[in-house]
Amino acid sequence: MSLDLFADAMDIVSEDTASHTLAECVAWEAQRCSLVRVIGPNLTLPAVIHQMVGSRTAWDAVAEFCEEVMGQKEAAERAREADPLADTIRRRRGGRRRRWWHRRLLAP
Repeated sequence: MSLDLFADAMDIVSEDTASHTLAECVAWEAQRCSLVRVIGPNLTLPAVIHQMVGSRTAWDAVAEFCEEVMGQKEAAERAREADPLADTIRRRRGGRRRRWWHRRLLAP
């Protein structure tokens, strides 16, 4: 999937939640079809967890879906951060403020 399609799909949604990504987002339709072939059409979080716990095949299918989707989401985020024309809030933080946030997030 192209990063442009992902960005266009995300612009429509006000909140990017796990439920939305798993069951609704048009950007992940192909990945979702592969998942549904293994675990069935019920993509509510409790149903997915039930399938994962009951079958190694289902577990692997969900893990593959998550890895592929998260990898593409992270790539899109890195592209947005690297874009010099992006809004300031979308850009990667640099300098002292970034180091402060990094230390704060990694604090014990």
